[in-house]
Amino acid sequence: MWPRVRNHVCSLIGLSVLAVFLVHETFGGLPNLAEQALRVLIVPMYVVWLAFTVAQVAIAGPEPTAMSPYFRVASLIIGLAPYALFDRLIQRWHARSSLTERT
Repeated sequence: MWPRVRNHVCSLIGLSVLAVFLVHETFGGLPNLAEQALRVLIVPMYVVWLAFTVAQVAIAGPEPTAMSPYFRVASLIIGLAPYALFDRLIQRWHARSSLTERT
């Protein structure tokens, strides 16, 4: 289990940020330090959500449709993509650095 956790630290951070964000949106109120950390860690997710929302409005228009709830869930899932990308980049960096250490 630990190698999997070690290889996907950014994805776990993304899932934690998403969970804290959803709890904050649902129940409101976080301690000050947690709210400040959330504001920083959620930036990659916000960038994806912005692009997804722009594409959604361009395709379906600004009015809510029957597909809007599905788009909402899809945007939450797609918002985790930057964290998975960071994991992949870190794995490639570690693989490349271990390759240069062997030679």
